[in-house]
Amino acid sequence: MCTTDCRCYEGANGDVKKTWEGYGEETLNLYFRTTKEKVFKGTDGKYYYPLKWTSEKSDSTATFQECYDKKLSINDFDKYGTK
Repeated sequence: MCTTDCRCYEGANGDVKKTWEGYGEETLNLYFRTTKEKVFKGTDGKYYYPLKWTSEKSDSTATFQECYDKKLSINDFDKYGTK
């Protein structure tokens, strides 16, 4: 979730995004996520991926199932001809 394909809704006035960013890098890094703009390799050799947001609720996904149904399964069909 909160990826380029399946962005998260940042909330009214960005409140949801601010809450997640408020957890800080140490907490987000436990889940290989970051508030930084780009993927980066930490000093531990692990990769950390940025949270991706949208201000448009209709462009966001709220669950993994919704992400798969709205974005990933469609992309698989476009790429591989299967669903």
